[in-house]
Amino acid sequence: MSASGANQDRTRRPSRARKALIQLAIVATLLVALELVLAAAGVEPGSAGGDPYVGFAGNRPLFQRDDSGLLRTDPEKLNLFNEQSFRDPKPDNTTRIFTLGGSTTYGRPYDDRTSFSAWLRELLPVGDPTRDYEVINAGGISYASYRVAVVMEELLAYEPDVFVIYSGHNEFLEQRHYSALAETPRPLLRLFSLLSRTRLFSVARRLVSGDRPTGSATVGAGGEPGAPAQLAGEVQTLLDNSLGPEQYTRDDELRDQVVAHFRFNLDRMVSMARDAGADVILVTPASALRDCLPFKGEDAPAGAVPAVERNARRLYEQGLALLAAGDTEGAVTALTRARDEDVCPLRAVSPIVAATREVAAARDVPLVDFVDVLADAMLARSGHTLPGAEWFLDHVHPTLDGHRMLGLHIAGALRRAELWEAPPNWDPRLPAQVAPIIEARVDAEFQGFALRNLAKVLGWAGKDQEAANLARRSQELLGSGDAETWFLLGTFASADVRLDEAVQHYRAAVAIDPGYAEAWFNLGQALLVTGPLDEAGTAADKARQLMPDAARAHLLVGLVASRRGLHAEAEQALARALALGEDSAALHNNLGLAQLRQDRASEARRSFERAIARDPDYAKGHYNLALLLMAAGDLDAAAGHLERALQSAPDYTAARHKLAEVRERQQAGG
Repeated sequence: MSASGANQDRTRRPSRARKALIQLAIVATLLVALELVLAAAGVEPGSAGGDPYVGFAGNRPLFQRDDSGLLRTDPEKLNLFNEQSFRDPKPDNTTRIFTLGGSTTYGRPYDDRTSFSAWLRELLPVGDPTRDYEVINAGGISYASYRVAVVMEELLAYEPDVFVIYSGHNEFLEQRHYSALAETPRPLLRLFSLLSRTRLFSVARRLVSGDRPTGSATVGAGGEPGAPAQLAGEVQTLLDNSLGPEQYTRDDELRDQVVAHFRFNLDRMVSMARDAGADVILVTPASALRDCLPFKGEDAPAGAVPAVERNARRLYEQGLALLAAGDTEGAVTALTRARDEDVCPLRAVSPIVAATREVAAARDVPLVDFVDVLADAMLARSGHTLPGAEWFLDHVHPTLDGHRMLGLHIAGALRRAELWEAPPNWDPRLPAQVAPIIEARVDAEFQGFALRNLAKVLGWAGKDQEAANLARRSQELLGSGDAETWFLLGTFASADVRLDEAVQHYRAAVAIDPGYAEAWFNLGQALLVTGPLDEAGTAADKARQLMPDAARAHLLVGLVASRRGLHAEAEQALARALALGEDSAALHNNLGLAQLRQDRASEARRSFERAIARDPDYAKGHYNLALLLMAAGDLDAAAGHLERALQSAPDYTAARHKLAEVRERQQAGG
């Protein structure tokens, strides 16, 4: 190429670059113009579509305006949110702080009155009486970060100054899938989030989707390829419609995707708040490591390295043993892994905590590291960093002192971020005049009922020991007058095979509430084992009167009557249980015994045969059928059933003796 040609080429290159820049500017100008036109036309930006992972089947606003202009919590949401109210527009000289998150923010097992929001609400005016401070608790029970983000979207319209976000414990509560978006690089997801809040994106999304209503797919359904999961408008947890923690199975890939989604939501909420001119404070989600048995342990999958223990419950036992032996470092490792390996992860796992710290650092957001705060408090108190019942009422919900500690540290973060004008000589300890205000809201009855309800939840989750401890504390607070607390104590004693103690608790429950059907039923069950049988019969009859359509109540009446030798009454009750849908091997076996003792051997035989048809491993059914066959002279068949009974129950002494008798008779020629 000649020198002149090279010079011409160099002069064309800048021209092409300038042309590309001009074209880009034209496109950008057109997009801005379209956005302005859509704004003038009243098109709302598509903030609700800002989460590429999930969508929602409708979303009812949290706050409604009353006749006076006050915004109040929607009455239909009071089962999940505290009753709160505030003015719109915001009064002058007011700092408005919204606290967001799940049940910890809500204040469970109590409510807003003792939450960290309440401590903050009372504390801030004491430190700075020159301004009005509103602390509005918008924490929703069972709300995960993706639902918290939707709440924030609504609150952006109400002139927020600060959002305090405590989230991370509920990320695994709802069933959902992740499409190929789970593999999308984080910068592209952030770009998606930014674009999704434009009016142009909102219109384009509706056009592409054919203006389908949000939520046309079912929970966890795949929908079209690459589509996000569609969740119900309100929380529907796996625990609500299942047998509890047994619904969960180990899924490491899903766990990684959930953590990525959580990180995205925190980052997105920081962007939304800053776009609205509000500040954010993040809080790391802390949990009990001691005094908290994992919800579900499960062995490592086949093919895993045998040396790596992944069963959460065994890790928990190892951690407690190490702590008792003085190996605090080993205990911290084991108990942290026990939390992280819990197959039913209702405590924020380590990657969730790490994600909170990372987002705070990357976005220059003030962080209250509640995990470290409690670890330091434990180190000063006990020489280790493992929080338990000192700070938590259960696996994640702080004690009153825990909420106080958190409120203080959030106030400190507000001060350091110059969001709260506390005086220079401000004492970081809670002023003496604030604590009595909070504590006066928590009388013995309020605490007792809250702990009782928490005990019910933990008992349902299979954590009987922790639940029993809470029930005992509830009983101490409520005194002897609460039937449900006595009932809970009875159920936990029964589960621990302390039946005499259980009987006493159930007796106390029915003495307080004679119409308590479940307590009568459980009392009858316990007395069937311990006696006296007359009282068992009375309890069973009472349960049947209160639950006339419950098959199990008629079954209990039948079992007690059979034990008392009232065979006709037993048969009648058992037949009624069968008619109401009870179809267990035990029912057919006991019906057969009642028939046999009324000299109706052929009917009894059919009942025993039905029993083992229902459960081929039911040893008692095989044994009783064998006795009939022996009486009829069919020794070979009898021997077969006795052998089957011993296969199912090798320690069945009566069956072993009868089999020996059959063998002797066979050898003797019958």
